[in-house]
Amino acid sequence: MKYHIDVHEFLLNKIKNGSRKVVIHLFDKNAQKIDIGDVLDVHSATSGNNIECIVKGIAIFDNFRDMIDVLTPQTLGYDNEKEIITACQNYLDKY
Repeated sequence: MKYHIDVHEFLLNKIKNGSRKVVIHLFDKNAQKIDIGDVLDVHSATSGNNIECIVKGIAIFDNFRDMIDVLTPQTLGYDNEKEIITACQNYLDKY
């Protein structure tokens, strides 16, 4: 299957240049449909740019702290843990 995912332009650029290796989403009803081998059409609404990525693995964490403890900041496209926490908090503040 192919799924469309909207992201901020800076995240799309990190995926394109290889500095971000994973896409992070809450495990909601839509995310539960995604399976290994599916294609994610990662899209920026601000620029219209996109990139297609193949799902190579799925990791489910109980909370953001567990995710941060397992994945390196570089895998997530950040320089350090503080940047990850700030980004996660900004995301959670929207919901």
